[in-house]
Parts: sequence; structure tokens; C-alpha cells
Amino acid sequence: MAPVDGFDPVGGAPRHIGEVHAEDVATAGSREVAPVAAGVETAAPGLPTAGPQASPSPQPAGERSAARLLELVALAAAYAALGTTGCPGPLATRAVAALSEAAWQVRAGAATALSVADADLAVPALAKALADPNADVRKAAVLALTRHGTAEEARAALATATADSDADVRAYAARAR
Repeated sequence: MAPVDGFDPVGGAPRHIGEVHAEDVATAGSREVAPVAAGVETAAPGLPTAGPQASPSPQPAGERSAARLLELVALAAAYAALGTTGCPGPLATRAVAALSEAAWQVRAGAATALSVADADLAVPALAKALADPNADVRKAAVLALTRHGTAEEARAALATATADSDADVRAYAARAR
């Protein structure tokens, strides 16, 4: 192959096999503190948090936004996991609050967590989530409401979801009735 001045192949300049160059990567911050959603005061008893009470970060704005993105991904996954492991009272209260997070992935995960939470707390919040602008959140809310099918309010909410603008939401709601 003949070199061409000013041309770098896709993937950057050529390297010899085994040649490694350091690359900048985003990190979630210190491993000494647990990530916490914005507005949440503590992650768990006895653990320091990276939440609002933490001192301002000296990181540039790009690194802070990357850290926030990783935090949101972790929160979404954690809430979704609660849907299979159980969602006790204090966590259910946080899941209800997370239904108003800006990231739809966190809202969908919170709805999934509420599928196994106490119906008195979960069903009213899930019924409100049926009005979410994101179809994935509404789908998660419908699926969670199906797990609370014995509650009259859950059945009423599922009945309204059969008229949703999204075909998947309508189908899940119709199947649950």
C-alpha cells in the first residue's frame, strides 16, 4: 500500500500489531461514593453519596454530563432489576419519585419496579404514568399494572390504556383485561 499525504485511514493512523496508545474515556467518578439521582439525599445508610449535598465537582462540564449519563443508566437498570427482586416500601417511594425523572429510561425502570411494590402506593402512580409522553414508559406502566390486576383502580387504568395512541400499549392493556 502506498502512503498518501494527508490521508488517515478509518480508525486513525496505522499502528503496528500490539502498539497501544492511551485514550481518554469517560468515568462515573470516584469509586468511593455511590451514585445518586438528582434530588435524592442519600443512597443507603452509611454510604457517602455523590448527590446534591456533595461538594461541587472540579470536572469540566463534559465530564459531569458523562457522569450524569452513567448515573441515569445505572438508575434505570437498578429500578428495572427491582421489578424482579422486589421493591420494598422505601424503594417504592423512590420509584414513584423517579417517575418524574427527565430520562425516559429511568421512568420506565421505575414503572417496572412498581410492578412488585405495594398496590396502594404503586397503582395511583402507575395510572398517572399512562399519560407519559414516551410510549416505552407507558408500556412499562401497563405491564406493571397487570401485576396489580386485582386492584379496581388498576383495572380502570388498564381500561383507559386500551385507547392509547401506541399499538403496543393498547395490545398489552387489552390482553390484561
